[in-house]
Amino acid sequence: MIYTMSSPMLLPIINQEIIDDEGRPIADWSRQIRYVDGAFDGGAGFQGQKKGVLGYGIPLIPATLPNRIRFLATQRVRPLPDVLYQVPQYLATARFRDVVEAMEPGMHQLHPLTMMWKDDSAAPDRWIVHPTQRIDTADRTQTTYVFTTNTARGWSWRDDPSRQDKSIPQARFVIDSSKVAGRHFWVDKYFLVPVHFVSAEFRQACETAKITGLQFTPIGELDWLGVS
Repeated sequence: MIYTMSSPMLLPIINQEIIDDEGRPIADWSRQIRYVDGAFDGGAGFQGQKKGVLGYGIPLIPATLPNRIRFLATQRVRPLPDVLYQVPQYLATARFRDVVEAMEPGMHQLHPLTMMWKDDSAAPDRWIVHPTQRIDTADRTQTTYVFTTNTARGWSWRDDPSRQDKSIPQARFVIDSSKVAGRHFWVDKYFLVPVHFVSAEFRQACETAKITGLQFTPIGELDWLGVS
């Protein structure tokens, strides 16, 4: 079984700000993120420059990632979930970090953060958990999505003829099960919008560790996804 994994929005939203060592907010911090040199592989998430984007599975230069985050809320009596919806995704506790590392040791980028509450008191440390297993998973004999000539735009639902002509069956993306055998946490390199996939073993490991803040959806429940 293959699942998509997401972190649903927590309400009320716990806003945050990226800060420097002096506690000053860093404006436009995401614009500072850069990909590791040579990491680009022709897939989505790269538009001709080395500016980094979280979520596409491309390794990021650690020195360009944030090191300190301040929640814009006071300390809560009820603990926050292990994984938070807010960027940077996944903003996770050591418990989720440990699951990822146990399932696929040394494969994914785990960046430590110092966390603070609104009053500058210490909050439990978290990590940016950035999946870096980035593979071409499509069963190209069954996938009916349009594959653009610009591979950086990859599989495009926007070009699906059924969007204009409802008599045409909706396009589907079909995963080749042989391409993901033995894998546990990955991103398809040609998805223009990142979708994070996990194995049944990964989901079970999260449930065993009682990880909170994650949602798993079997791809069979999504009308645009399948597996061969």
